Amino acid sequence: MSPSLRLLTLVSTLALASAARAEVKLTEQPDHVRVEIDGQLFTEYHFTGARRPYLYPIIGPTGAGMTRNWPLKEGVPGEETDHIHHKGLWFGHRHVNGVGFWEDTGKPGTKLGQIVHAKFLEVKGGADQGVIRARNNWVLDDGGEVLCTDERTIRIQSAGSNRLLDFEITITAGAKDVVFGDDKDGAMAIRVAETMRVEKPKAKGEKKAPVG
Repeated sequence: MSPSLRLLTLVSTLALASAARAEVKLTEQPDHVRVEIDGQLFTEYHFTGARRPYLYPIIGPTGAGMTRNWPLKEGVPGEETDHIHHKGLWFGHRHVNGVGFWEDTGKPGTKLGQIVHAKFLEVKGGADQGVIRARNNWVLDDGGEVLCTDERTIRIQSAGSNRLLDFEITITAGAKDVVFGDDKDGAMAIRVAETMRVEKPKAKGEKKAPVG
């Protein structure tokens, strides 16, 4: 990733098997946008109540959840309760001009920021496709400075044997250059359901397996 950012565009696509083409319905609520495919919940775009917007849950075509429920839903048997900032599917980065836009909390002296919803540019459903376009500000906790802005377009499609979730984001620097530091915690992320873990947690008393 280029160390000096003026304009950055990233696109990520999640494809899930589906039965047939269907109507995609988007319903805007005060704190989220509900997305239904053929009358069934597919996902919700949450834009308030957290330090960055996120999509949760993401439901597969058979009705199975593709994302971990905790910390958004507690008490689900067998779920790990680590990494509280791992909420569904999200975009963030740990080092943006030395400020963390990935984690929810940090060690003393750590500078943190929030990705704050500014407004929707488009929320529209239709035959086989729905679109959410939103603008967000990357804001420092200390002083409220806006380091950069993003415009994200989320397209949800039902086409043939696939459900597609296409996430495009364009980040624009403000008055000064924005540096995205080299770090493993950054860009697109999804916390998958426990059933999709590559390695299962160790038995009680043993060292736990690493978590994404």
